[in-house]
Amino acid sequence: MIALNPRKGEAYLGLAVVQDQNKNFWHHVKDAGGDSAVAREHRDREADLRRGFLVDPLADIRILGYGDPHHYGLPPGLNTGNYRYAYNVANAVEGGLRRRIHVRDSLPLGFLWWHGLLAAHANIYGDAIEDLALIIHRMQRIEENDSLHVVPLPINGIRYVLAAVQQRAGNRAQAIALYREVIENDVGNYMAQVQLAAVHEAGQEWSQAIEARRAAITANPDEPLLQLDLAATLFNARFTARAETALVNTGPVLRHDPRYLYLMGRVELALGKNDQARNAFTEFLTMAPSRWTDAIDDARKRLDNLH
Repeated sequence: MIALNPRKGEAYLGLAVVQDQNKNFWHHVKDAGGDSAVAREHRDREADLRRGFLVDPLADIRILGYGDPHHYGLPPGLNTGNYRYAYNVANAVEGGLRRRIHVRDSLPLGFLWWHGLLAAHANIYGDAIEDLALIIHRMQRIEENDSLHVVPLPINGIRYVLAAVQQRAGNRAQAIALYREVIENDVGNYMAQVQLAAVHEAGQEWSQAIEARRAAITANPDEPLLQLDLAATLFNARFTARAETALVNTGPVLRHDPRYLYLMGRVELALGKNDQARNAFTEFLTMAPSRWTDAIDDARKRLDNLH
């Protein structure tokens, strides 16, 4: 799945937990390399978890419910996808904690992280923003993670997730400011540029969106999907010839990708290159996933008009 779509955050989260409850796997790792091998394997899993949130800060976290709930501090039943229920369970836990810890600022960082993430997935954005902002404030103040509960991301990663929540909540100005702060602190975070471009596109701020797309390519020139993103933005901004050039620059990796083929069909049709558009749409229809109903219907209609 990752080979087909390196931005599938859920795939990385799945890798992080896939062996959590497989005792035979962990026994084998320990027998083969001792405690140090087990520690390395755990570090690799934690890296997968961080990668999942990097490529998609609001990836569907229900897959973590199949892992070790004690390790992640997640409420039971999360794997059903009922985020509102999971959020309510987290609220009940907070009530118990608050009887012992009267100041919310003193709640464990790990609890605030999962409470905020569950709130975001339950579309309770105000609570999510409050939790994530509090984590950033705490981490800035103590310059280290809570010693009792793990927060899986460094402070700039939490800032990145907060930006995504602000974006989903429709708070464009706050999202843009946070994404820019993320990039200032980590120029290699190309996905922050991808998300920033999406915010500008939503506001039809085409020059800023194109700039962010190009910055993402500069930060990670080896990912051809970034060229595809740039081509789509250029096409939406009506720079059709430049969109065609960007598609050509994707290289051979995406030549038979349905996303590439559909966009190429649209671009070539807009440029009046009907034969090329017909070929692209025809090939797209042979390989597009059945769930892409809108794109499939659109491609068929455009082919009918071409014929």
